[in-house]
Amino acid sequence: MKIPIVSFSKRSSFIILGIIVLAGVLSIASIFSYSYTVTNIRNSAIDEIHLNAQVQVSDMSNLITLKLESVSNNLKVISASEAVATRNLTAAQGLLDSAQNSTSDFTFSYSWINRTGIAIASSNQTNFLIATKNGDLNASQRTFFLEAKQTGTTFYSTATVSVVNGRQYIVISQPLFATNGTLSQRVFAGVLTSAISLISIGKYVESELSSHFQSTIGVLDPSGVILYSANESLIGVNVFANQIQNSLPSALKGPFDSMLNQSLRGNSGISDFSYNGSSGTIAYQPVFVPGGSTSTPPRAFGILYISTPNVLATTQITQITFLGEVAGITIGGIVAGSLIASIIVLRWNKRLDERVKEKTAELISSNEMLALANNQLEDQNRTQKDLINIAAHELRTPTQSILVSTELMQDSLRSTKKASSSAISSSMSQGAVNPAQPTKLPDPDLVELVETTNRNARRLSKLTQNILEVAKIDNNALKLEPETFDLNETIREAIKDSRTSISSNNSANDSARLKIIFEPSSPKLTIDADKTKVYEVVSNLLRNAIENSQGSRERIVISAEKSNGFVLVSIKDRGSGIDPEIQRRLFNKFVTKRGTGLGLYISKGYIEAHGGKIWGENNSDGPGATFYFSLPLASKD
Repeated sequence: MKIPIVSFSKRSSFIILGIIVLAGVLSIASIFSYSYTVTNIRNSAIDEIHLNAQVQVSDMSNLITLKLESVSNNLKVISASEAVATRNLTAAQGLLDSAQNSTSDFTFSYSWINRTGIAIASSNQTNFLIATKNGDLNASQRTFFLEAKQTGTTFYSTATVSVVNGRQYIVISQPLFATNGTLSQRVFAGVLTSAISLISIGKYVESELSSHFQSTIGVLDPSGVILYSANESLIGVNVFANQIQNSLPSALKGPFDSMLNQSLRGNSGISDFSYNGSSGTIAYQPVFVPGGSTSTPPRAFGILYISTPNVLATTQITQITFLGEVAGITIGGIVAGSLIASIIVLRWNKRLDERVKEKTAELISSNEMLALANNQLEDQNRTQKDLINIAAHELRTPTQSILVSTELMQDSLRSTKKASSSAISSSMSQGAVNPAQPTKLPDPDLVELVETTNRNARRLSKLTQNILEVAKIDNNALKLEPETFDLNETIREAIKDSRTSISSNNSANDSARLKIIFEPSSPKLTIDADKTKVYEVVSNLLRNAIENSQGSRERIVISAEKSNGFVLVSIKDRGSGIDPEIQRRLFNKFVTKRGTGLGLYISKGYIEAHGGKIWGENNSDGPGATFYFSLPLASKD
């Protein structure tokens, strides 16, 4: 026998081509993986920075609002006190001192200024608020005094420089009114003021920021004047002044001013800036203070800015760079590995080619191998003969029955036709001798013939289906169509169909005598499996139990229970049991005392394809046999 061998050069070309294609695919996959990871890392870092900046600016804005409200509430409480109403300066001095003590971490003083602008009481005994460069100590023309007097509501000033100590403050002024006893009208009586150190409140807010993000803050009033900056020399300067605008790089000036204008309109937001390889994020939000009365809505005191350098992004860039190096090394490794693999495969292929030729020669000259091959062919031939013999035997009976039934029905139809023709001839020729009376089957007999024909046709169809299933199992071509279902319901359907089969194939006494009992351990046993094939397994085993129980008055008992992640089903009968001659080969093809011997073989193929087991044994507590099979439970059961 001549065995064709693929040439070395041609096979080597295919191998090298395959390695090159594999290397290319792996390289492309590595590049895509790197790009995808880089994008995810960058987006994750930016999202984290944005989220933390927004949280911080919101928290710090609320913190400033609470601090300003505490000062405003102190002023309102003092303005409504009896000491102010009765102009008791000693008692009022005590109230001013107490208010200063409660907010000393960011306020400098509380003062009472009369209606003419003269300070008559102060928490720190200083008149720095009303002092001017020319030495004038009258505050009647100061903005915080005039605004409170004219509006009659609490006033929040912008940055104010003290002549006394040169520091920047904002002033909260609460107007005082007295009642004219004669006219019952309110008369302006002066203001209560509190000086808040911008440096102190800025440092306080910065101390509350998370050190993890290295954030800094800035505060502008609604007109753009800087109320607080880490650079204290800028406090009181308008952010659009040349001093600041000229210091901005041209690449940042447009986006930065756009962000400022957006924020000064009272909007909240977040912006990213990059310059000279550095990047940062600025989150901004308005700071609101209470209105002058309960009916007046809160108004914007200023805008808080939190600037966060993209430290996390820088860290991620380092990781990205590392990933790039890893990707480069990986791709280089793939290429180098491909070349090494190509050399190894070529050498191995050459050596293998020589070895195959040697073994081929040995195989051709070896009688033992030929004998083994002959034995395998004989086994295959014997299996084919068994299949042909069993198929021929099983096909003969239903085929003959169908032929006889159809011939009888055909004869009956012909007889009916002849009877009709004879009747017509008799009516036309009086006195003629009538032909023999045609034979016609009664209708019940015809129905029985049709049923017999149909039953045998189904039997042929079942045999054909079994042969096809055996071929699929032998060729590893069996395909499952899994679905989630209740095994208990499938067993009940098989029992119902089997009872119907018993009723149609046996006498009424047989049907009443043979009982099938189903005893599930759980109300529902959910599995993921091919429902049709599981039903076929239950039907096959139940059919065997029924056939083995013919003439028996005992019950067939079916049970189903959970066991270590599986459902275990048993079908127990009290029939003749398993013949010892076929016990060891019970689930092989054509091993049977009757029938085709394919049902158990097909059942074994179905169960094992689902990852289960199937077996059978004679009962130890009496006659009959019990067949078992197990299937994995559904993951949620």
